Amino acid sequence: MTASEVTGQVLARQKVEETETALHGAIELAQLGTWQMDLATGLIEYSPGSEPGMD
Repeated sequence: MTASEVTGQVLARQKVEETETALHGAIELAQLGTWQMDLATGLIEYSPGSEPGMD
């Protein structure tokens, strides 16, 4: 692996982190919630305040 390949990976990761931060800010500002489901177990995990019936 060359230095330029590593630099590209580092820059790509930084961009992902910046995008995640912006998305989390937008979700919070809009007072939205998120959830994720483990398809193997059917377990659903909700972000704080977004559980069903919390409205």
